[in-house]
Amino acid sequence: MYKNGLSGALAGLALLAAGVPAMAQERQEMVVVTGSRISSGGGAASNVPSIYLRLPADFVQFGMTCQSATRDTVERRAELEAQYETVLAWAEAMGGYEVTGGSAGEDMIPLDTISFRELLNSRYGGGETFNLILNVDVREGETFDGLKLRVEEGRLPEDQGRAECFLQDDQFIGIRGLQEHRRTLLGMIAQEAEELKTVFGANRVNVRGLENQARSFISGSLSIDVYVPYDIDVSIGE
Repeated sequence: MYKNGLSGALAGLALLAAGVPAMAQERQEMVVVTGSRISSGGGAASNVPSIYLRLPADFVQFGMTCQSATRDTVERRAELEAQYETVLAWAEAMGGYEVTGGSAGEDMIPLDTISFRELLNSRYGGGETFNLILNVDVREGETFDGLKLRVEEGRLPEDQGRAECFLQDDQFIGIRGLQEHRRTLLGMIAQEAEELKTVFGANRVNVRGLENQARSFISGSLSIDVYVPYDIDVSIGE
């Protein structure tokens, strides 16, 4: 259990709130967080109730763009499709890597729900690209900078013809199992309500807002605070 009152600031990261991904069930189970700066004087932290969970990030999210400037349309499409298959095989071989469609920091689209052609984007002046999301699991004891360095200095997918892939500049962090964390928070809130009833000798403790979905914001380079917005009041002597 944490009491609200964060200090310090998070700078230099374009970070986005968790989860993740596309299908409705998956959206409920994962969250990707963006938040800019957090301080004790305002911003995201100022609206957080007294009970919340501070959780280590499960993964860091990178945007990946693959492109080809080959002029012949048929040849270019063949190169890009081969590059796509290469990326999928590369991610599986790396271990702890997951590739989805979509844009980093936004909804993720499971690749088994869309076709390769739906990923393609035309580029001004000729050529085509496709964008993917790369989620990289955080290893035990790993720092954000350490993970970023591991990915950026690691092996990228091999180029296919004139097709190539590169990582985008911004990264995001996320957690999985959001519904489980929400259940934990509801239990903590219920415990607080019982404690307030005992401390104040209250006849009734009213808690409102528990139907809300869990929300989150960044509290560190690899940590996310998760909470359920709620209001509580105590009735005494009624």
